[in-house]
Amino acid sequence: MKKLTMALIALPILAIGTTTIAGMKYASDDDRCERGERYSQEDRQKRNPDKMVERLAKKLELSQTQKNEVKQLFINKQQQRETMREQMQSLHKTLRGLDPSAADYASALAQAKQKAALMAESKIDERMHMKAAMQKILSPEQMAQFEAMQSKRKHHQGMER
Repeated sequence: MKKLTMALIALPILAIGTTTIAGMKYASDDDRCERGERYSQEDRQKRNPDKMVERLAKKLELSQTQKNEVKQLFINKQQQRETMREQMQSLHKTLRGLDPSAADYASALAQAKQKAALMAESKIDERMHMKAAMQKILSPEQMAQFEAMQSKRKHHQGMER
C-alpha cells in the first residue's frame, strides 16, 4: 500500500518537473534573439525589413546602395510570404473540409494535392530567386559571409538544408 501511495505521489511530481525543464530549455534557446531579448509571436510573424537590413549592414558592411536594394528585396519577400501564408491557410481549410465519404472525394483530394505541389514548387522558386538577387547585390566576399550566417542560423534552429 505504501509503494502504491508513493508511486501515485511521485508520478505527478515527475511529470511536472519534466515539463518544466523542457519548457525552460525551449524558452531559453529558441525564443531569444542575438541580444538576448525574447521574440514575441508577432515579431516572428512580421519581420521588420528595416531591422533585418540594419543587422546585415553591420555584419556585412553594406553600402547605402546595397542597403536600399536589400531592403526592397526584403519588403518584396515579406509580401510574397504573406500571400503564401494566405494560400496555405486556404489549402488547410480545404483539406479540413474534405469528406472521405463524399462522391467527389478523390477528385477534390487530387486538386488539393496539386495545389500543395504548386505551392511547394513556388516556395523553392522564390528561395532560388532570393539567392540570385542577393548574389547580384552583394560582393563575393559578402555573399560567402551571408551564406555562412544562414548556415549557422539554420543549424542552430535545427533546419539543416
